[in-house]
Amino acid sequence: MMGGSGVADLHGEVRSEWTIFDKRAFGEMERKQIFEPYLRINGFKGRAPKSIRGGLTPANQMVVAKTFQALASAGIFPEEGTEQDLTNTFGYRMRIVDPTKLAANKPHANSGNPQDS
Repeated sequence: MMGGSGVADLHGEVRSEWTIFDKRAFGEMERKQIFEPYLRINGFKGRAPKSIRGGLTPANQMVVAKTFQALASAGIFPEEGTEQDLTNTFGYRMRIVDPTKLAANKPHANSGNPQDS
């Protein structure tokens, strides 16, 4: 008996990548062909906002999160100023925090209350 789940998983990944591509292409088209002309015609200056539709699937988010975790254990962290890219990728507002500050703010092992030292 032949299993087809491997092929189905591959097709699902390809479909997911094309969906992400389509969403990004649509957002770029919307910005360049709708937002920018509208703002220019109405006398607004500056860059048009980016339109973001969707992002990574939960499975892909897990892979990216594990990659960030592995990089962090090797001492590699996202660069300051990339919060918006992370927010766009995950769909949740993200911020970058210094890992040494996180370690300093961890509760004590005794009770979990930092004041019980």
